[in-house]
Amino acid sequence: MSGVKAFSLLIIIAMLTNVTLVSGMNMTMGQKQATDNTSEFQKKLDSQVPDLLKKYGVPGVKIAVIEGDKVWEKEYGYADKSAKKLISANTIFQVGSVSKMVTAWGAMKLVDQGKINLDTPVEEYLTRWHLPKSQYNSEGVTLRRILSHTAGLSLQGYAGAAPSKKLVSIEESLSGRTYGAGDVRIIYEPGSRFQYSGGGYTLLQLMIEEVSGMPFEKYMEQEVLKPLGMNNSAFEWKDEFKANMSKAYGVLGQTLPNYLFTEKAAAGLFTTAADLAKFEMAVMNVSGEEPAGRGVVKPETVALMTTSVTNADWGLGYQMIDLPNGETAVGHGGTNRGWRAQLVEIPDKKQGLVILTNSDMGDNVIGEIAALWMEQQTGGLPDFYSNMHSMDRSTLMLAVILGFLFVAASMLVANSIMKGKRQYAYLKDKKMGKKILRILAPVLITAAWWIGLYGPIVRGWNVAGFLPASLKWVTLAVTLWCMLLLVIAVLPKKNKKKSVDNKLNIDS
Repeated sequence: MSGVKAFSLLIIIAMLTNVTLVSGMNMTMGQKQATDNTSEFQKKLDSQVPDLLKKYGVPGVKIAVIEGDKVWEKEYGYADKSAKKLISANTIFQVGSVSKMVTAWGAMKLVDQGKINLDTPVEEYLTRWHLPKSQYNSEGVTLRRILSHTAGLSLQGYAGAAPSKKLVSIEESLSGRTYGAGDVRIIYEPGSRFQYSGGGYTLLQLMIEEVSGMPFEKYMEQEVLKPLGMNNSAFEWKDEFKANMSKAYGVLGQTLPNYLFTEKAAAGLFTTAADLAKFEMAVMNVSGEEPAGRGVVKPETVALMTTSVTNADWGLGYQMIDLPNGETAVGHGGTNRGWRAQLVEIPDKKQGLVILTNSDMGDNVIGEIAALWMEQQTGGLPDFYSNMHSMDRSTLMLAVILGFLFVAASMLVANSIMKGKRQYAYLKDKKMGKKILRILAPVLITAAWWIGLYGPIVRGWNVAGFLPASLKWVTLAVTLWCMLLLVIAVLPKKNKKKSVDNKLNIDS
């Protein structure tokens, strides 16, 4: 080898070595930064989540975070408060409308197989039930529109049935046997606007059964859940779940039944955070060897599902979620009585988040955790975080004002009682109708407030579960005010007119 050639070879080797070293340093620095970010996020969760559970009255939460080809999990609080049973890696939750996102995969698999066309009227696939006649053309109700909530269908959500009750058939549910939720019908021109419809997914459930020739829950287990490795998930209750099933809790911390659903496609999935993390990762091309869809659906089908349609910020089964930096994530939330869930992911960045809670107050905890995750991903907090806290502060301010006025009024009433201006004896001067009205009014106001907000009177739901957590302080203030009104009713002031008439009689 000549000297020139040897020197050239040395130069090439040095350059390659330098490139390798620099690449290795960059990779190491990148890995270190990612590790630091993960560690920092985990520290935030450990320091904040236990306090958030106490603040919002949520028994427990399970979190799974996807970072590239890795998943790490955190759990806090209880799956069963009375038994002091902690949330664990295997704890099973109901996830409400997250079921719809998983159901979409089952439907799109049939599309990939050529058994369903996205834009063919669903009526062509149905024999057991048909949409009621309306002023709108049912041919506009297609799978694409059902998946994106643009089919113009009614019925937003379901409350479920107590486990002691026999579930109705899909046909009966579609026709209106839904414990007050209503029936499924066309209420808007299909394709004209976004109208969230859980009822549409029940129609989709029937279509999947008719086309596949299998019960919906069996089809989903065989064609979607098992192939994705979601071995602790099912669209039906299984006795084997009992050991790991969390209990569900209401807004007042009360234990709720494990409500079950005929409408499995819309709200019936039982699952774990680890299984949902596998589901989220199936959207991503994580390792470069496993394509998006994992063989259940095609990669191009995944791309279609996670792209928004016309007239809605929704894809096919996926909601588009705006991030603070202007990017868009995809995901879905879930709400069943006693349960709240949220999935969100950024497929291109191979990042994802799963949050599962066992309480009607879980939205508050979910909002806080999701905001922390989005801040880690983008460097900024989302708009919903400030809106959530603004509403909470406004509600708390109302409670403070009511409380201040209550204290002032209580002092005035107490002073008049001490001076003898208010006495029970004066109640006898009132007419019977006025006596009853004075006493019943505060009692009825209190009952109306508590029952209206905390009772399951809105198609099985209670209103308080969808309002700011600080509502409890307004409730306390209103209750104290009603107690004060009751005291005023029982200890009225002396009738001034009668006192004057009695004085005139005595003088004369």
